[in-house]
Amino acid sequence: MDASATPTSSDSLASCPAGKNDTKLPAFSWPQKKQLALLALVTVLNGSLAALMFPFFPAEASSRGLPQTLISGVFSCFALTQLIACPLVGRLTPVVGVSRVFSMGIATAGITTVVFGTLQHLKDSTAFIAACFAVRMLEAVGAAAVNTCCSTIVASRMPERAGTAIGLVAAGQSVGLAVAPAIGGGLFAAGGFCLPFYVLGGLMLAAAATWVCLAVVVVYAAGFSTFSSCLSPYAQAALGVSPSQLGLLYLLASGAYALPDDLATRALVSSLFGGAVACGLVVGPVSGGALVDWLGFPAMMTALAAAV
Repeated sequence: MDASATPTSSDSLASCPAGKNDTKLPAFSWPQKKQLALLALVTVLNGSLAALMFPFFPAEASSRGLPQTLISGVFSCFALTQLIACPLVGRLTPVVGVSRVFSMGIATAGITTVVFGTLQHLKDSTAFIAACFAVRMLEAVGAAAVNTCCSTIVASRMPERAGTAIGLVAAGQSVGLAVAPAIGGGLFAAGGFCLPFYVLGGLMLAAAATWVCLAVVVVYAAGFSTFSSCLSPYAQAALGVSPSQLGLLYLLASGAYALPDDLATRALVSSLFGGAVACGLVVGPVSGGALVDWLGFPAMMTALAAAV
């Protein structure tokens, strides 16, 4: 066969219609879309941290007789701290877990933002500016954790569309930087120095509410296990309830729990809540038993009810 008649690979590619070999990227699934929306919202809030106080903080600090160098330094220390913290967060994340670092970052940024709003009550100018630097740096550490974890989450959980997903999340940061000065200025006009920080910090804490839910599960599990481990002696002595009757009580409680319609619990949620339940099961009986020995069963149940 004549070698010249054999098509080369380049000839074959050239003969293909344009775009026929392009690989179509898979569409985002519905769970991925919801996760992207949540991450984008968090990054909007996170981006707002840097620019929220542009319209009003310099004037507030200047009215206290502080030099512009220190006032500008409050803004610069935020970026410098992020520059230092981002690599450290990147090394910490594989050890602690990306979800934990992400939630701790949001909570840290939210709490420090709220605290920054209270600094106006410091009358001494030196104490005020020193506290501004300290709180601002802690806030930047939380923001660095959020930024790092957002990129890590989308890269690991959406590898087919990682570039697009990271771009969408980064866009949220830009939106936050763009809208925060206007919103911050409006809130300052409406409620003074503290209101912008209280609103933004409160929203960030609301975004970290998953850990509040897990804490509730811990308390619930502690309450149930404590009640179960301490009830039998008290019920027999004070109420005359037999062990067989108590067995029926536990059967009814467990049976009612087993009859919800939705039994397809997600594996991730199950593992998190299972860990929280296990924590409650460990803490509850020991602490509850000690309280019974100290104050008696009624007092233990009263304290347990107050905690729940």
